[in-house]
Amino acid sequence: MPPASSRWRCGGALATTEMVSFGLRRRMRARSQVPPIPEMVFPGSEGRPFPLLADLVLGYGRGAPAPRVLYLGDSSVFRVAHQDVDQRPLGQMVQDAAGGPGALVWSAGSAHQPELWQHVVPLFEGRLEQRPKILLLPVNLRAFSTQWTGNPLWALQAEQAALQAWQPADMVGPIPRVVGDHKLFAGYDRRSAGVRDLGRLGELRRLASSRPAESAGQAAAQARLGRLLRWHYGERLLPSHPRLRALAGLCARAAALGIQVVAYATPLNVHAAQRICGDELIGRIRANLAVVQGQLPASAAFVDLHALLPETAFFHVNLATEHMADAGRHTLAARIVPLIDGGNQ
Repeated sequence: MPPASSRWRCGGALATTEMVSFGLRRRMRARSQVPPIPEMVFPGSEGRPFPLLADLVLGYGRGAPAPRVLYLGDSSVFRVAHQDVDQRPLGQMVQDAAGGPGALVWSAGSAHQPELWQHVVPLFEGRLEQRPKILLLPVNLRAFSTQWTGNPLWALQAEQAALQAWQPADMVGPIPRVVGDHKLFAGYDRRSAGVRDLGRLGELRRLASSRPAESAGQAAAQARLGRLLRWHYGERLLPSHPRLRALAGLCARAAALGIQVVAYATPLNVHAAQRICGDELIGRIRANLAVVQGQLPASAAFVDLHALLPETAFFHVNLATEHMADAGRHTLAARIVPLIDGGNQ
């Protein structure tokens, strides 16, 4: 029997330091086998002037005739695949088809969404000399998910502050980078994903940053994809969502300035969603888009293009995001241009 100083009651049983030390070591070994989530870095503007604000000042901060259309976007508007024959981003394709830089200004950034864009419209209330006639916006359902909302790496706090603070006499400064280490994500990772049976956000971040081993087989890869798709698009969207309120608010404020908002639902990989997750996820996507449309003011035009593209039109057929290959971008651009040529078509 060990001396009294090395034994105590634990859950009603007599425990010894040796027993507890063994259990602690075993738990520590188990935790050490869980791969850490890689540190992520949001690069900011990499020392250059904040691109969105710089594009706005260049396009609308002078007395010359201003471009008729302002196209704001997220990564779906600027990302291209390395295997694409046509390396033009979607924004460039739309600009080329609409008449060039004199007709359309486009500016897109990773994780850009309505809570950032709501600070663009007030610039046209006097701080910028000119204003567009049409504001073209993608409505990406993933922007309303917990994968995006609340993610501290994509909070865009410095970007929002820069838009709010800018005055005509100011130079456009750079945006600092954000380092997504464990400390930054501590609170976020403990939150629930908001979708049944998906667990906590930290588990999903780890899932997204990893790839199943080849030995795990196709079933493991499909299960991983299904969880990511449900995380991105499976949460019920409420009318009170801050980003939806921001979208509705900027539409109304733009209308008061005589700016027509034309919004479209970003194409999603619905074929993969149907194949992996079935009718339940497809139904949730449609219901969430109906909520979006129901919250927009009558002054805004909204076109639902979420099911426009086949799975082969994305970077790959099992993609859980909205990044389109060149064929997909061509198809989407061909649908967008008539909307801005004809206003409410």
